[in-house]
Amino acid sequence: MNTILIIGVVQGIFLALLILTKKKKNISDYLLSLNFLIFATTTFLSFMELYNRQNGYPYPAFLNSSPTMIFLHGPAIWFYVKSLTTKNFKFSKIDILHLIPFFIVSILLFSGHFLYPVETRIEIDINQSFKERLIYPVVIAGIAVSSLSYIFIAIWRVKKYKDEIKSYFSEISGIGLDWLKFLLYSAVVLYAFNSLTYTLDYIWQLMPYSFMQSLAHAMASLFVLTLAFFGLRQENVFISMPVKMNLDKRQQSPSLNMSTNSKDSTFINDLLHYMQQNKPHLDQCITIAGLSGQLNTSPEYLSSILNVQLNKSFFDFINHYRIKEFKQKCKDPQNKDYTLISIALDCGFSSKATFNRVFKNMTGYTPSQYLQQVSKN
Repeated sequence: MNTILIIGVVQGIFLALLILTKKKKNISDYLLSLNFLIFATTTFLSFMELYNRQNGYPYPAFLNSSPTMIFLHGPAIWFYVKSLTTKNFKFSKIDILHLIPFFIVSILLFSGHFLYPVETRIEIDINQSFKERLIYPVVIAGIAVSSLSYIFIAIWRVKKYKDEIKSYFSEISGIGLDWLKFLLYSAVVLYAFNSLTYTLDYIWQLMPYSFMQSLAHAMASLFVLTLAFFGLRQENVFISMPVKMNLDKRQQSPSLNMSTNSKDSTFINDLLHYMQQNKPHLDQCITIAGLSGQLNTSPEYLSSILNVQLNKSFFDFINHYRIKEFKQKCKDPQNKDYTLISIALDCGFSSKATFNRVFKNMTGYTPSQYLQQVSKN
């Protein structure tokens, strides 16, 4: 188990340094590096606790020092997610409140454990009598509530972000953060399993505390490796692909604007006519800023029309025309020798995966199934 913890420490430090040596860094990179350093510190403190138990407690100052660091995991992952999903992300003074649980637990552990004589602390650890103290279940519950709350909020933020970018981009593969959502759901399972393990052990004393620590960090190491694999390659969409639109004003509430005035009606007619005649959807890189520029209007107004009057996001609106274009091309005998993906690419789609997913969602069947129907007719 010691080897696993040592690998975890080295892994966290190495990944943090790898990010910090990048030439072009942004706030998301620094926060990802911070996540790795917090993980490395937590793992190091756990290693020192285990080393003490196995070697006669040469460094008793490290006993029970790791639990407080776990209260930084949730805020760290939350700010990383927030930096990736928020345009012009900045810290505010109120963000310091996220450190309150960390400081509270640190004070509780200091007053209820670190103030004791060294001999008493060693005896408590040897007998694992710390499990009989009220602070132990409090810390277990606090870790579970804090970590899972931050992860669920982060999942909500990723979902909200995906809806937001659909109002701007017509293609979101590579920027939709699907990997991050999957990883966050995995983190829910990881933290829930660890919390359940500690809770059951507290009730029935199932296994040694050191074993539970090592098991938790082994699982966390896999999480960190996965985060590193995708996080190191993930660009911040608001930096690499600047969004020329105020996403907070991308639509009006339908309840406040259910009717269509003459200006909106004229614009909608012009928009639909423009889509039919000029086919801007064939451009794989078309954004709402690009289309609004062609129509001599603002991205916010165009987004409002799409969301409120046409009940579609920009993503769905553009891909509706791409699917329509694809169906027309499939019926054209001149295209019978072309593959489905080549036709899809001509219609504005940029990848096979996106095309298949969008086609299935909008029509209810796969492109191959549609082609079979066309062939029969």
